[in-house]
Amino acid sequence: MDFPMKAMQAAEEKDIPDSITLGQLKALMPSNPKPRQSIYDFRYEDEDTVSNEIEEFYSYVEMPQVGENWRAWQGSFEGDWIKSSFARRKAHVEILLESLEHRDAEIRFVNARRLQYVLQGKLDLIP
Repeated sequence: MDFPMKAMQAAEEKDIPDSITLGQLKALMPSNPKPRQSIYDFRYEDEDTVSNEIEEFYSYVEMPQVGENWRAWQGSFEGDWIKSSFARRKAHVEILLESLEHRDAEIRFVNARRLQYVLQGKLDLIP
């Protein structure tokens, strides 16, 4: 005989009911108090750290792509992007945009990642 059948027979022999009444349920509730809601540690400010802001903006699925864009950007521009002149940055973006029409898909893909990195704000985060 399997376990559920044995348990049912034992309950019948001892005359144990298989359900409880509403009164019995209400009597049990004070012994099980409601759990208190946990307090979250939110900081209500206009802005947070850069990494926390990025974490809120991107889903967890997209975060590895930010790192891939950063790796694609490495070595594609000599010097400091922020300190470079507008004309130099514009020329580099134009080169990247033109390369999106290249016949080699790998070149198009890498340069699209570089453009996306710049458009995301050139985060300079180490993934």
